[in-house]
Amino acid sequence: MDSPEITERFLWDFRRTLSDCIADHYYGRLRELSREHGMGIHPESGGPCTPVKACIDAVQILGKSDIPMGEFWARKTEPAGPIAWADWSIKQAASAAHIYGKRLVQAEAFTTMVPDWEKYPFVLKDIGDHAFCCGVNRAMLCFYVHQPYLDRLPGYQWEAAGTHFDRNITWWPMAHAWLTYLARCQFLLQQGLFVADACYFYGEGAPSFVPARGRMTPPLPPGYDYDVCNAEVLLTRMAVRDGRLVLPDGMSYRLLVLPQRRDMSPVVIRKLADLVVAGATVVGPRPARASGLADYPQCDEAVRKLADRLWGDCDGKAVREHKIGKGRIVWGKALGDVLLADGLAPDFGYRGAQQGARIDHIHRRVGEAEVYFVANLANRGEKAECLFRVLMRRPAAKESKE
Repeated sequence: MDSPEITERFLWDFRRTLSDCIADHYYGRLRELSREHGMGIHPESGGPCTPVKACIDAVQILGKSDIPMGEFWARKTEPAGPIAWADWSIKQAASAAHIYGKRLVQAEAFTTMVPDWEKYPFVLKDIGDHAFCCGVNRAMLCFYVHQPYLDRLPGYQWEAAGTHFDRNITWWPMAHAWLTYLARCQFLLQQGLFVADACYFYGEGAPSFVPARGRMTPPLPPGYDYDVCNAEVLLTRMAVRDGRLVLPDGMSYRLLVLPQRRDMSPVVIRKLADLVVAGATVVGPRPARASGLADYPQCDEAVRKLADRLWGDCDGKAVREHKIGKGRIVWGKALGDVLLADGLAPDFGYRGAQQGARIDHIHRRVGEAEVYFVANLANRGEKAECLFRVLMRRPAAKESKE
């Protein structure tokens, strides 16, 4: 239509419209109908199977749920094969829960497509620990099949996806310790608020999905954690207090990180201007144009004018920071350098471990208490000195004489 640029702008508007229709008239309508009957909803609306075929803003539609839900799978090989889906499906659902003020992050848990009867608690425990570190705090076991007979072992099973959990499997009488462990971890991880230093804004377009944990651009160094937000939350729920970006439910962040692209709508850049003047630190490139055709071509001039005001002489090379109001724009600096310059050391780290150690964590704040879940994900014993940012605190654990 007219030119490749106009065509791309039209397609941007069209895809955004499709995404909003799915959010409002499909998942939003499902929520309305459910509430009329005193129920809530928890669909796996953001994936993991949708990125190749759905034109959606995944965080937006997960925010329509009463309980945002993702999925993680058991390994296909033991004892150290990859864990599917947790790093992005759970991180995506967790981000939606945190930024929309939801307490629970749910997951279809321990799904698998390997032959039957191969899984047992030892080879599942570290998979659950990994999912906890990604943000899940309520697992829905996949799956438990009703067993109507007492004398037919191992009983009925669905010959498709899923790890078998039911009263007829051989290890079920010994599963109490592991299931109690899961319940205890979930109880603690449902308390308080997630602690993160960065909030990545992943843009306004569709389709939009949260990348796998650790693959955000620009990268966040080890030991720091983050959420991902969309335009809806940025525009309607985000403010600034004491130099931190805050949400109505108590979540807060030190940095807002922009996507690595040069288009942005006038309404979003105006919101960024309000946040920066109020004291926010925003990290990312200067936008050069608007995204769609709304008020085109005047929309491009509006974006450039505000960008010139916010970024000033900051070009990401010779000049990498521009202060305006109580806040600042940063472009061309590593996130770790920005955080360290602000006095924020990594929230968690470790040293002295063996080569190849895999120690993960997640941090929540419950009132005045700092709650860290720390997990050794390697199939071996590990000895390490763990480092926590929290000062002048002691672990609330009883001393042991052993």
